[in-house]
Amino acid sequence: MGGVPGQHAFTHAAGDKAAVAKACAGAAHVIRHRMVINRLTTNSMEPRGCIAEYAAREARYTLCCTVQGPHMVRRVMATEVFKVAETQFRVVAENVGGGFGMKGGFIPNTS
Repeated sequence: MGGVPGQHAFTHAAGDKAAVAKACAGAAHVIRHRMVINRLTTNSMEPRGCIAEYAAREARYTLCCTVQGPHMVRRVMATEVFKVAETQFRVVAENVGGGFGMKGGFIPNTS
């Protein structure tokens, strides 16, 4: 199984390791617990695509997309991206299917 030592996809560390070790060394009680989480990913069958329309006469945007949180998407797109009132933005979430959380936010385009 291919080229990844220990089959770890990634490792994440945060904080000050030395400060934590010092605090644990001086603590009255220490509980240690190791958690192993199996590989897991969400992988929906529907694409994460959007199609948008701008109605110039009404100065109103309509965005049709497969998202789980259309109200959050509307707020962010209107106020933070386009800098317009939320009332000028409509988000239609059709055929979302099972997203299990993966369709709840934005993924930046890094290309």
